[in-house]
Amino acid sequence: MKNYIAMLDYIEENNLKMDSFGNCQFQALVKYKSSTNIFSEMTEVKFIRNGYDDGKITVFEKGELKSENCYLEYSARFQNYKFSQKEFIIEGFSKKGVNYTVEITKI
Repeated sequence: MKNYIAMLDYIEENNLKMDSFGNCQFQALVKYKSSTNIFSEMTEVKFIRNGYDDGKITVFEKGELKSENCYLEYSARFQNYKFSQKEFIIEGFSKKGVNYTVEITKI
């Protein structure tokens, strides 16, 4: 439940516009950090807030942010979401046994 609350708090704090389904897409600075990689790119991010994929976050590929380098889709069921000041933070553990953090900051 706290993951969904973090998403809503971030949406409200940043005045993100939602479509008719309650989802939102916006430009953001995305920083992906793990013990093996650090990537930072400005790209599109999509929050899904309704339906079967409620809680899903998609980071669109750009530059070093590619599916072969890091995860680009996140789920409220499998990752931990936090809202800290202006940043939305995703924490997870990869199949390769590596902890990672994704920081999303609306531009």
